[in-house]
Amino acid sequence: MENDLLEHFEHYLNDNNSPTSVKGYLSDIRAFIGWAKGHKGIELNRSLLKGQPHLLNKAVIDAYLKHLHAEKYALNTIARHGAAMMAPDYTHWHGMYEVADRFYMHLLPEAREIAEKAAANGKKEQADRVTKVIDDILARPEHKWIAPPQESAAPAGSTAPSAAPSAAPAPPK
Repeated sequence: MENDLLEHFEHYLNDNNSPTSVKGYLSDIRAFIGWAKGHKGIELNRSLLKGQPHLLNKAVIDAYLKHLHAEKYALNTIARHGAAMMAPDYTHWHGMYEVADRFYMHLLPEAREIAEKAAANGKKEQADRVTKVIDDILARPEHKWIAPPQESAAPAGSTAPSAAPSAAPAPPK
């Protein structure tokens, strides 16, 4: 397939839809991708969504749907195009990106900074409790994707650093 985003979308669609629906959705998405590139200069692919997801926003989708209306597409066709673009796959990804960005890039670093300031101001016990909560959260399986890979296992009895990052790293590209 010519576009990695389409490939991912097709895989998602094949798991949940009839072949006819998959064909229709892919046709609609191809039309949108062509329009976005020609009218907005936006090259839609997974790299864009990971690096600049704000470029694919509701305003762009609304502009495309208005374009279809101006071109006199039938209302049911416009609705189908809109449904294809607002599929759960994109909505889920974008929502999870926002949550992860705020949690890993803002909340956790701020909590660590507050704990460091508390320790520096004589509240080491409270700071240690906050740091432990953060480390315990990051040690859970659902947070392992954000942790940097470990070089090697520490020998028994050593004081190896925690597997959780001391500061939230940038999300994977």
